[in-house]
Amino acid sequence: MNVLITSANNFNAIALIRELETINGVHIFISDEYPQTTAKFLSHSFIRLPGAREDHYKTSLTAACEKYKIDVIIPSAEDDFLPLAELKPTSKFKIAISDLILVEKLIYHDQFEHFMAENNFARNSQTTMDEIFSSGLSDLKHYLAEFAIDFEGNESEISLRKIITIEESIITVSEIVTNEKLHKKMVDFAQLLKANNGCGIFHVHLIEFKGDFLVNSVHNHINATTGPSNVIANKFCRQLLFGKSTETMIDQVRPTRSFTYLKERTLPTRVPGLKAIIFDLDETIFPQKPWIIAKLGMLHDELKIEKVTKEKLVDTGLRLLEEGHRSDLLDRLSEICHLPAYDMIQRYRTLIPETKEYPDVKPVLTELKSQGYLIGLLTDNPPQSQKQKLQSTGLEGFFDAVHFTKESGYEKPDPQGFLKIRTKLNVEANECCMVGDHLYKDIIGGFRAEFAALCWLQRSGGLFNFDEGLFRRLHPEINFHRFGDMTHLKGFLDRS
Repeated sequence: MNVLITSANNFNAIALIRELETINGVHIFISDEYPQTTAKFLSHSFIRLPGAREDHYKTSLTAACEKYKIDVIIPSAEDDFLPLAELKPTSKFKIAISDLILVEKLIYHDQFEHFMAENNFARNSQTTMDEIFSSGLSDLKHYLAEFAIDFEGNESEISLRKIITIEESIITVSEIVTNEKLHKKMVDFAQLLKANNGCGIFHVHLIEFKGDFLVNSVHNHINATTGPSNVIANKFCRQLLFGKSTETMIDQVRPTRSFTYLKERTLPTRVPGLKAIIFDLDETIFPQKPWIIAKLGMLHDELKIEKVTKEKLVDTGLRLLEEGHRSDLLDRLSEICHLPAYDMIQRYRTLIPETKEYPDVKPVLTELKSQGYLIGLLTDNPPQSQKQKLQSTGLEGFFDAVHFTKESGYEKPDPQGFLKIRTKLNVEANECCMVGDHLYKDIIGGFRAEFAALCWLQRSGGLFNFDEGLFRRLHPEINFHRFGDMTHLKGFLDRS
């Protein structure tokens, strides 16, 4: 699914990207009039468009959406509300914005006052503010209610946060809370928006005063400080894109206090002349642990093991993996659980579980190929299992060449494997970039093969936990870049 975030030069867009990138199969486009917007380096693709207030904005946006086959547009700034609401009735793609009449009621002060009054919702008017200041109250309680209304008109569950501190108009500390009276008020308010053809993500700022909750403002986009700790808010985008399901329902909310802060990321200078990006497979493109754990569960079923439960077998297997038992995992399991090693190994090799690649893989590979890069795969593990992984994910078509080092006998970091893959791609070493998770195989191997760029992809929860500082001290001659995911890698490789 292709999702476009418009006018993305803001923190709201970054919060939206953070939520969308957790959803498998979503390709994140952003658009803005400024080509160096920060969000560009966090998304999968960038589209330059005129400003939302320009006369030709709507025609340019429509043309871009048709060209890039955009499925859903989600705004991140209020400048987009009116043009998107005007486009919505005749649009071929879904737009996560309310109907024009409601948008005007929410953004224009006089209309908003009237809308709230006629529907009996207390609003934080200027009169109220004068009363608040004259009373000398300095400890007002501020709240943020967040929810979504999907394209079928179904409202999501409501997230409530108490605002602890605000700095420079940004919530820096907040706390997830439960408050029955406030929750009831927001349920009724969501129903009101729904009745007026509301659509998209909403956040509502309220003030508690004299036993009531006064609506201060309503915004039809995600809040910049919606973060990973907000379990309900993390489901907004899923419901918006795919509708309400058991996956978007929350059983229990755990009160959590969180804070927002700026995080700096290093953006290395792009290496000129790159033509080919060569990837490792395991822990770079494909998560190895879920694959192994799924196979152990299948193995228990296949062998009808009775000496140990499936849960025990899988849990023991994961513990052994985390302790570093990778090559001898099945041997160790057979010893601990008193199971026949030969039967386990033979059957294990034939099992193909339904597991997926990392969610950022297909969008980034798609973008890199569209930019003209050749894509290669260089992997050490047994060809049979590696082919199974490629088949189970449907990734074969992304690679212009694949080399299994065990077939030639030169495993990483031997430069011969790197020579084989670049020969298949018909490129020179100074036109290649190596991307992998293993410092001593992928990075040292790429260095010995004289590749132009070396990128270490250190994913959270991977099989290996290298000490980067020690490695750099022992190998000062090797220049490599470190990334936490493929989206940030794409920002480095981006040609524009």
